[in-house]
Amino acid sequence: MNQFSRIVITGYATINPIGKNPQEFFHALSQGKNGVGALSRIESSHLATKYGAEIKDFDPQEHFAKREIRKMDRFSQFSSVAGKSAFLDAGLDVHTINPERTGCIFGVGLGGMNSYEYSLFKYRDDGPRSIPIMTISHIIPNSGSSNVAMNIGNILGPNYTINTACSSGNDAIGAAMRHLLLGEADIMIAGGVESNITGFSIGSFNVLHALSTKWEHEPSRASRPFDKDRDGFVMGEGVGVLVLETLEHAQKRGARIRAELVSAVNTCDAFHHTAPDPNGKGIVRAMELAITRGNISPNDIDYINAHGTSTPTNDVVETKAIKQVFGDHAYNKLRISSTKSMTGHCIGAASAIEAVACVLALEQQFIPPTINLDNPDPDCDLNYTPHTAIDAPVNYAMSNSLGFGGHNSSVIFKKFA
Repeated sequence: MNQFSRIVITGYATINPIGKNPQEFFHALSQGKNGVGALSRIESSHLATKYGAEIKDFDPQEHFAKREIRKMDRFSQFSSVAGKSAFLDAGLDVHTINPERTGCIFGVGLGGMNSYEYSLFKYRDDGPRSIPIMTISHIIPNSGSSNVAMNIGNILGPNYTINTACSSGNDAIGAAMRHLLLGEADIMIAGGVESNITGFSIGSFNVLHALSTKWEHEPSRASRPFDKDRDGFVMGEGVGVLVLETLEHAQKRGARIRAELVSAVNTCDAFHHTAPDPNGKGIVRAMELAITRGNISPNDIDYINAHGTSTPTNDVVETKAIKQVFGDHAYNKLRISSTKSMTGHCIGAASAIEAVACVLALEQQFIPPTINLDNPDPDCDLNYTPHTAIDAPVNYAMSNSLGFGGHNSSVIFKKFA
């Protein structure tokens, strides 16, 4: 193990409700674009929540032959397209890499919910012989990473899926980092993916009282992290991908380096099935460990992409945690925002999309906004960059994520120099 290796990001990609590539995503973030609207892909009249953050301009026929489309759920289509895009963005060639030392890890929250719901209804209505033949391979979460390897071709290294709910994307990035530090790989494709805007999924989160429900007539106002009028998160879908390498490997092949990955930490609350520890103990420890392992101080962090789901409990807990870790710095120079105000909450893809946002913040030297922050909650009294993006120096960016089951992750990125 070479614990002194520096891990760098040489490629990235995303498909999300406000951008189908990083350049479009940056423009949308800088303009405060809202990706939330009335649900159009599913019938929602029977649901308590009738809005979400959908990807409306993704056509799999632009990327796959019809016979290949039939083999993949929508979430695997997302990961396959974005994984290959990130690979190409990194300037990689499948014919010149060492395939056995090139791997792929994805975080997935729920997996093939579109296929699960369709196949279950077919079974209910017409019996077992009506179940589509590829149902199992559509549903299982590992197809999020395995299809990336097949779509690129000749990717034979470590390949698996991590499921830690909303922390899954960050944890996949952390796992990929460790494979590189252990000397088990030269190149790792890492990210998170999700597509679970289905009636069953929305209904299931509704019975947990997790989703926003009160903005049916103004859905664009529904995702409002840290705002006093928030009433739950808005379901989103998408994918975010990073290509990671050791600095030595990247420089040897003359790669363009977009940013540096400083540290990635996972902790557990061991407190509740769905709620975070009310004092934020798990995310406090994750942030503190990420800072310590990155060999920096809290004052070095310029920007935090907060988990900021727009749920009544989470936003207060995360605010408490940030204050505990950063002290006076939290009130002074530290900038924070929740890009979920624009993308909705993309579950297993959320932190990976937000990782791309952090890399863009480092590259473009800007802070994305928290839109819809019209009536700040007095218990959320930090600088959450309301409404409008700002130009600002960003040398270190942190991304936080908290998941059901008490999973917490904190990842730190650095401007490459």
